[in-house]
Amino acid sequence: MQKAPISNDAPTRWTSLVGAGLLARVWFRSKKLSDLDYWRQSAAKIQLAQLRKLLKKASKTEFGREHDFAKIASLPDAEMLDAYRKSVPVRDWYAFKDRIARMREGGEPDILWPGRVMHFCQTSGTTAGDKFIPLSKEMFRSNYLASLDIFANTHRFGVSVPRLLSGKSLFLGGSSDVTANEHGIKTGDLSGLVVPMIRWPLTACYLPGPKIALMDHWPSKIEAMAEACLDEDVRMISGMCSWALVLFERMVELAKERGREVSCVRDLWPNLDLFVHGGVKYTPFIPRVNEAVFGDPEVDFPTRLELYPASEGFIAIQDTQDDPGLRLNTDLDVFYEFVPLDEIDSENPRAFTCDRVQTGVRYVVVMTTCAGLYRYIIGDVVEFDTIPDPDPSTGAAAAAHGGRAGPPRLRIVGRHRHFINAFGENLIVEHI
Repeated sequence: MQKAPISNDAPTRWTSLVGAGLLARVWFRSKKLSDLDYWRQSAAKIQLAQLRKLLKKASKTEFGREHDFAKIASLPDAEMLDAYRKSVPVRDWYAFKDRIARMREGGEPDILWPGRVMHFCQTSGTTAGDKFIPLSKEMFRSNYLASLDIFANTHRFGVSVPRLLSGKSLFLGGSSDVTANEHGIKTGDLSGLVVPMIRWPLTACYLPGPKIALMDHWPSKIEAMAEACLDEDVRMISGMCSWALVLFERMVELAKERGREVSCVRDLWPNLDLFVHGGVKYTPFIPRVNEAVFGDPEVDFPTRLELYPASEGFIAIQDTQDDPGLRLNTDLDVFYEFVPLDEIDSENPRAFTCDRVQTGVRYVVVMTTCAGLYRYIIGDVVEFDTIPDPDPSTGAAAAAHGGRAGPPRLRIVGRHRHFINAFGENLIVEHI
C-alpha cells in the first residue's frame, strides 16, 4: 500500500506560531522518546517509581489508611510491590462503587484520592448500569502530557508540527450533556469534560468548536460538522475511524449537493496529512477510509498514529510507523499490571509488571491510577510485542522475551467483559 504525498506547499497562517511553541515544548520529549535503549532499560524502574509516588500521594486518604499505603511506600521496591499486592486484591469497578458514590454524589473528599474529585467520566455496560470513573486534576494532567506525546511522536515521524497547526485540527469526540450536582461535581463522557477546557490560542486551530462537539444527537452532529468544516483547511483528524468514515462520506455528498466536482475528501482538504485514531481495530476500515479520503483503497494517509485511550487513563501510543505495537505510557502517573486472561476470574490471579510479561500470552490490563483506582481491572485484553529489561531489584526471573526486547509495546486483542462506553468511546475489540 502506498502513502499519499505530503502537501508541502500548504499555506501558513499565524497559528503556525502555536505549532512552533508546541514544538519547543515537545522537542525534548521527542528526543527522549527516541532513546529506545533508555526505555528498554528503565521502564520497569520507572513503573515502580510511579507506584511509590501514587501510594505516597494517597496515603492519607480513607482507602490509603485502610491499606497502610504509607508503610508500603516506605519499603524497598521488591517488598513494596509484594506488600501492595497482598494488601489490595485485583478488583473491578463494583469494589469501588460505594466509595465513588460518596465522592460523586456526596462530594466527600479524601476517600480514594486526596481532596475532592470534581469530575467523573460516565461509562455504561451492555448488561450493567452506568459506571462513574473518577478524573482527578492529576489525571487530567496525565492525559494532557500523553496528548503532548502525540505531537512528540508526530514530530519523530517527520511531520512539521508548525505546518500542521497552521491549518485546522478536527477532533471527533463523544457526545453527552455534562451535568453538575449541588457540590459542583461534573459528570459526562471524557470528551464532554475536556472540550470546555480548550483555551485560546488552541481554539484557533480546533474544530468543530464546543457547540457542535457537545451535541448529543449523532446524525445531527455529523451534519453540523460537515457544514462547519466543508470549507476549512483541515490538516489533522483525530477520532474513531468508524466515526470519521461516516463524516468523510457525508462531506463528499454535501460537496456534490452544492455542485462541486469532488470525488474524495482530499479534494476538499488537500492539506490533510495526519489521522490520529483509536478505539476500534483499524484494519477492516482501511479500504473504505482510503477510498473516501483519497479515492483509492490502496492509498493511505501520509502519517497515521494509533492511540490507546481509556476513561481510566491514557494507556499507550504508537511510536513506530507501520508497526501495530503501541508503547505503554510508563511515566505518566499510572502503574500497570497484567493478569493472564485464563486467570482473571480466579480467586488469586497472578499479576505481572510490564517487564515480566511474555510474548504470545494474552493479559487483562490492571491499573493503579492517579485518580484513586487501585489494581483496577479495565477489561481490555492485550498481547505484548516487545518487553523491557527486567528490574533486578524485584528478584524475579527474567521474562521470556522471545528475542523481542525493547520498550513495552502491546496490541489490543479483545475485551474480557463486553463493556462499552455509553458514548461509544471505549469499544476496543480484535474483530469487528
